[in-house]
Amino acid sequence: MVRVGPQRKPLYLFTDGSCEPDEEARLGIKAAYGAVMYDPEDECVETFGAEISEELLTLLSREGSKRQIVGQSELIPCHAAQIVWKDRMIGRRIFLYTDYEAARYGLIKSTSPTQNKRLDRQTSTDPRKRPTRPTRGLRRVPSASNCADGPSRNRFEILTDLGIKARKIELPRGYEEELVKQWKWNGKEPMPRPVLTSSRSARAQEESYLTTHRDRRRRKMESCAGLIVSQGRLRARDTV
Repeated sequence: MVRVGPQRKPLYLFTDGSCEPDEEARLGIKAAYGAVMYDPEDECVETFGAEISEELLTLLSREGSKRQIVGQSELIPCHAAQIVWKDRMIGRRIFLYTDYEAARYGLIKSTSPTQNKRLDRQTSTDPRKRPTRPTRGLRRVPSASNCADGPSRNRFEILTDLGIKARKIELPRGYEEELVKQWKWNGKEPMPRPVLTSSRSARAQEESYLTTHRDRRRRKMESCAGLIVSQGRLRARDTV
């Protein structure tokens, strides 16, 4: 695509995430994220950062079974930035810098081989999927040169020490709660096993649980079988 006429200056976005062990936390870990935005048109520098809430952390860590979710914490600020600075992104080129290579490739492909591929789709900067329709460049920045490292650890004074005068802004109220709702709705959250009470109700609940899963497997096998049959018919038709 070739653009003609006056061009607006690009927007520069630095994002980062962190995940560290925390023996005092219920899940044994704590995670946070942050971002820094620089707009050369008005020389504006803004930043945000927050710790991941326990509800979202529980979801990302699979009830604490995963002790490292730095990949997910690196993706969250990319999603939040498109909400916080949406008005600035409209019609602009965006250069996004991250120090985590896996997150960069996930944003490029908008998918991931892990369970958290839903987060990749939500944080995708694909212009066909974002209402702001920006053109973007995803680049890697060394961790030591990533100015979003401080905000991702709730250490905003690091920016001041570097001589960066950034205005701290707050995320929209209920942002993470809404993210959890989207995750559950898009992700087909695993159905928890029922809480067994009396022996009679336990058998009934267990039977209902197993029946539901049998029905799911049966429908899946039927759909796979139908696909195989249809593909076989197409191949047979092509050979005739």
